[in-house]
Amino acid sequence: MLKKIVVLLLALGLVMSVSACGLGEKAAEKAVEKAISGSTGGNVDVNSKDGSVTVKDDKGNTASFGGTDWPTSDAAKLIPKFTAGEITYVMDSDTYSWITLAEVKKKDYDAYVVKVQNAGFTVDQYTMSSDSYYMYTASDSKQNAISASYDEESGELTITMSVYSE
Repeated sequence: MLKKIVVLLLALGLVMSVSACGLGEKAAEKAVEKAISGSTGGNVDVNSKDGSVTVKDDKGNTASFGGTDWPTSDAAKLIPKFTAGEITYVMDSDTYSWITLAEVKKKDYDAYVVKVQNAGFTVDQYTMSSDSYYMYTASDSKQNAISASYDEESGELTITMSVYSE
C-alpha cells in the first residue's frame, strides 16, 4: 500500500511540474494516469487544474489525493466542518479522510475541538499539548475516530477521520 501511495505522490508531482513547464497538460495527465493505472491496477483520473489524483478500483472504491476543497466522501461527511483557515491538502476515501489547513488561529482550533465534542466524538478522548502543539483524538459511539492536530507556530491544522469497520 505504501508503494502505491508513493507512486501516486510522485505522479502528482510529475503532473504539476510538466504542467508548469508549459507542456501539454492533457498529454501529461494521460501519461501519468497510465503509469499510475499500471502500478495500482485501478482506473485513475488526474486533474492538473486542482492538483488532484483520483483512483478507482475494480470494486468501485475511490480515493483522491490533493485538491483544496472540503472532501465529500462518507468519511468526510462524519467530520464537523472547519470553516476558518485555508485548505492546503486533502486525501479522501470512504473509510479515511485527511484535511490539512493553513492560517489557523489557536482560538479557532479550540472552538473546533468543542464542535467535535458536541458532534459526539467523546469516547476514549485523548488530549495532548506542548509549547505550541495541540492534539485532540476521540471516537464516537460507532467507533469512528477523529483527530485534530494543531501547530500554533505554523498555523497548520490537520484533521483526520477513520471510519470503523469490523
